[in-house]
Amino acid sequence: MEIIVFANLKNYFPSRFILEQDVNDVAALQEWLVVQNPAAASLLKSCRFAVGNDIVSSGHTLQSADIVAILPPGSGG
Repeated sequence: MEIIVFANLKNYFPSRFILEQDVNDVAALQEWLVVQNPAAASLLKSCRFAVGNDIVSSGHTLQSADIVAILPPGSGG
């Protein structure tokens, strides 16, 4: 699956990368990302995950062909 990260997450991960690891759902993806870069753990806890054009929950089942966008909280104003 393809992972796309935005904003501050680019300090911890490439902006786009292919994940070949088996992860079943969004929660497992989040855990895998924390293992890869523990310094990003607190930021990842506040991120939203989107598959296609839809924001999904942590229990959302992921497929190998999915494109997952990880969206950190933004600042308003």
